[in-house]
Amino acid sequence: MKYKLPILTCLVLTGFILSGAKNAYQNTPMYPILKAQTPPTSENNSSLNVGIPVDTDGNPMDIPAESKATEQGGAEELLTDSKTILKRAIAQLHSESRFQASVRHKIRMFDQQLVGTGHYRQFGNDSIKRLRFELKTQVGEKTSSVIQVCDGRHLWTRENLAEGTTLSRIDVRFIQDELAEYERENGIVKFTANWGANIAMGGLPRLLTSIDFCFEFGSVREATYEDIPVWVMSGAWKQGVKDRIIEQFDSGTQLPTHLPDAVQLVLGRDVEFKFIPREIQYLRVLADNTVRPMVSLQLYDITRLVDMNAAQFEYQRGEQVIVDRTQAFLDKYMTE
Repeated sequence: MKYKLPILTCLVLTGFILSGAKNAYQNTPMYPILKAQTPPTSENNSSLNVGIPVDTDGNPMDIPAESKATEQGGAEELLTDSKTILKRAIAQLHSESRFQASVRHKIRMFDQQLVGTGHYRQFGNDSIKRLRFELKTQVGEKTSSVIQVCDGRHLWTRENLAEGTTLSRIDVRFIQDELAEYERENGIVKFTANWGANIAMGGLPRLLTSIDFCFEFGSVREATYEDIPVWVMSGAWKQGVKDRIIEQFDSGTQLPTHLPDAVQLVLGRDVEFKFIPREIQYLRVLADNTVRPMVSLQLYDITRLVDMNAAQFEYQRGEQVIVDRTQAFLDKYMTE
């Protein structure tokens, strides 16, 4: 297998425009590594980070002053609905104007296993967040790296792979305008499940939005993850999305083997980082009905209100030749 695609695109799980429906695996346990935890006591829920509420469309809303006072006074907010929790997680990530986290990722597909580490940062409250995502991945005996920087106008991608180093950019503002027009005319969220495309066009907030659009989640349960209280929820493709993927890949009645069957989200339930993703896993159900992660993305060392400014998200291109991939991006993700 040749690793010419950006690691982000690979992480993404193999760019899918997918789908999902309720399959038998929805009833299959998907979180063996997590141990059950009793509901938290009131002292663990006097959260200064109460999360950002959303309206019925999932848009962030202001928290009334009396609501803040009540929650900060120690009253527990009981959340048991997976859809509500995911909407709150999306809104919370949208609200983070100075946010960073370290990243671990593992990719297992095409009889290969890639592991690596990196760092994610997002800054600003504009419609296009400034982003910086750096990943290093072990490919055999060599290490490949990708740096993606969004300065508010362009997304710059520097790939250091075995075949050499390339620098490319896409015009994010132009693509966002095209995307908005497409979605307004067609009522469809484009490149809904493509990990790389979503990171490029909106970072973690858009990635979670795409997951919400593509997957139907069942019940949610409380657990601990690395000693942190979390919510765990698993989702299967919505049937309409799944049908579109099968049609696109002409794969009969089943999803192509390089695509996942389900997704599992581990979202923080702790006081400090409530609703923030701790792990995102794309899962595949094997022939023996066991479940294996295809792609795992873990966030750790999370911090907010970091000292950031726009200048830190300006890419210094130097003398390197630039490949403009704006049209290629549109051709890949905006055409039927």
